[in-house]
Amino acid sequence: MNKVAVGITGILFVLFFVFSFQRNASVTVDSGNLTTIEQTTDSRRRTDYVDENGVITMHPTNGYATRIQILDERENPVEEYYLDADGNPVERPGGYYGIKRIYDDEDLCIQYIYVDQEGKPIRISSGYASVRQVYAENRRVKEVYYLDEKDDPCPLYTGQYGERREYDEDGRNIRTIYIDQDGTPMENQKGYSSVVREYNEDGQITMEWYYDLDEKKVDIGRGQYGSKRLYEDGVYISSVVVDEEGNELFFFDQLLQKNPWIVAISGILFMLFPLFLKRKLRIGLTIVYIGFILYMTLLIRESGEQTSNLELFWSYRLFFERSELGLEILNNIWLFLPFGAMLCSLDQEGKWKIWFIALGLTVIIECVQYLFGLGLCEVDDMISNSLGAWLGWGCYREAERWKRKKN
Repeated sequence: MNKVAVGITGILFVLFFVFSFQRNASVTVDSGNLTTIEQTTDSRRRTDYVDENGVITMHPTNGYATRIQILDERENPVEEYYLDADGNPVERPGGYYGIKRIYDDEDLCIQYIYVDQEGKPIRISSGYASVRQVYAENRRVKEVYYLDEKDDPCPLYTGQYGERREYDEDGRNIRTIYIDQDGTPMENQKGYSSVVREYNEDGQITMEWYYDLDEKKVDIGRGQYGSKRLYEDGVYISSVVVDEEGNELFFFDQLLQKNPWIVAISGILFMLFPLFLKRKLRIGLTIVYIGFILYMTLLIRESGEQTSNLELFWSYRLFFERSELGLEILNNIWLFLPFGAMLCSLDQEGKWKIWFIALGLTVIIECVQYLFGLGLCEVDDMISNSLGAWLGWGCYREAERWKRKKN
């Protein structure tokens, strides 16, 4: 069993780098070989993406192969649905399958509603089912209100019921002010009332600052007063958090997210590290590592809505289809890999005891995440963490056997 654990760990180690490459490459997916074909019949407009052979094909970035729009008498799209290459409904990011729109007499969309496969309003992952828009005389959106399935005011998980937008002479949104259901400015649960944006000469956002009701920059957590957007040859690359002076802040968890290979290598090193420590140091290291697990899974998370997914193996079924989801699974496994090895270094014969301790810790973490809205509570995460602990136990047993044999 120990050699099996080593073999599985080796395979997962390779997958770390494969998925890392796929994730980075996915940003530059070439969809130039797809052609758009649009057909309108009466009040129905169909748009298909087809390949060079005329076969309807999923668009790599849009995430669907066909878009169906229902038009009103003025040819405004009042309903919109998305299909895959086989004509089946496609779930969009956020959890909806289509959008319904309501227009005023000037053909301005005053409300759009997210719907499920049956066309019924559905709350998306952000916490609302529809958005109502109020326009200024220049036809720009000046206010936005979030609504639930019954068209009642609905707060986001951060507390605001809507937002008010201010523009500069070039029509750029320079300030977004959060408002309550009566339209009064308010501070959200993160402690800021507005976001002020700065732009470069190309019209791209370069900085975003967070302000309170007193028009002062505010720390929204871990010393962050804003975020800076980075571009390369005019193309957005990533965002970094900054302090009050605009200096970039370093967060260890963000470093790991941007460089998955560090996670892979660090996991192996920390798994083998107890081999060279005395028992008291191994106990201390285990306690410190438990603190690290809690830091990564709870302490750095932002409070939001209580969400859960208790479907068994849902993420594993998409393991090879979505590289980012595959990386998330690997991260959950790798997080508990050193933990299993450290427990094994303290009690080599307690295989089931180690597994139960790891399972108990991950169950506690998932429950706390759900109770405080610190992330998605998933059964799959519990499986991944427990698997990581078992692999760590097996690899440590095999490494120690190899060490004794060498000596």
